Amino acid sequence: MAAGTKLGNESFSSQVAVQALPAMTQDIFTCGKCDEIDEKIAHHSRLLSLITDKIARDGIAGLIEEMKTEKAALHPEPEEK
Repeated sequence: MAAGTKLGNESFSSQVAVQALPAMTQDIFTCGKCDEIDEKIAHHSRLLSLITDKIARDGIAGLIEEMKTEKAALHPEPEEK
């Protein structure tokens, strides 16, 4: 086996294949960008729970809303006819 083709007990190609698949959340596939936004929302939500300054809390809450809007824009609901 060529050098650099093993990563722990798994082959490199199987690691890439696993990482390339979209994440599974509540039985719904999500795209990588949505996963990234979800991680940022979770991070900011944790910060929000720790901060008591009203101005900072308002700013963080605004960022969370912007990220939710950005995520919704990535996958708009199809219009019903």
